[in-house]
Amino acid sequence: MTRERWQQVCDLLEQALEVAPQQRPALLDRACGADRPLRQEVEVLLASSDHVRSSFLQAPPLVERMSQTESTTRDVLTPGAKLGPYLIQSLIGTGGMGEVYRARDTELKREVAIKVLPEFWSRDPERLHRFELEAQAAAALNHPNIISIHHVGQYDGSPYIVTELLQGETLRERLRRGPIPLRKAVEYAAQIAHGLAAAHDRGIVHRDLKPENLFVTKDGRVKILDFGVARLGPSKEASGEERQDICHPSRYSARPLTIAPTSSPSARFSTRW
Repeated sequence: MTRERWQQVCDLLEQALEVAPQQRPALLDRACGADRPLRQEVEVLLASSDHVRSSFLQAPPLVERMSQTESTTRDVLTPGAKLGPYLIQSLIGTGGMGEVYRARDTELKREVAIKVLPEFWSRDPERLHRFELEAQAAAALNHPNIISIHHVGQYDGSPYIVTELLQGETLRERLRRGPIPLRKAVEYAAQIAHGLAAAHDRGIVHRDLKPENLFVTKDGRVKILDFGVARLGPSKEASGEERQDICHPSRYSARPLTIAPTSSPSARFSTRW
């Protein structure tokens, strides 16, 4: 992130904080247009704690250092760098949620994706704990329609997560190319339902299902992504502290249009459809 980009994010973030939460989507629509990375960065900061937002807004020196090498993480994770048994091959993309790399698992001889989250996440213990719970929730699931989590760790102060490497596009990207034929749409819906059913069987309710969190692989398989605001139900063997933490209001980052009725931490909920 360059200093100019940082200033652009800061200006838009401050504008968004000055309006009511229900007015923010319209503001971001006007200000961001087709600039999806800008919108994602601002939405991540809006969903973060006051401490994280303050750290970002007061970080020009860090941004200047990052601009010299494009990013502190990217300066380290160049092709050939190693993260434990994972050999970095290339940078897949960047955004408000950090950087995603293609890597090779040298022990199990497979291709993986590594998401390295922004360093400022590590300054927010609550958000970092939610990230860990997200990984635990997703890792507890083993289903062809749910992304597979291989490993979670920290590198140079930044948390990272290792997942299967997906080839394809999000459902949102697919929809931008035009309507999906009815037969294919029904097929996608069935796959999503099967994945959700598997999660519900483990007492996990996703609560933030939207096109951005659904990935269509090149062979037509739909994968459910991002269990960051999932709720652990009674059948999940988790402590009360874990159940409360993953759905705490200060950590809930779903957009209003996709918030599920189960969003209230005290709400009784069911996995029935």
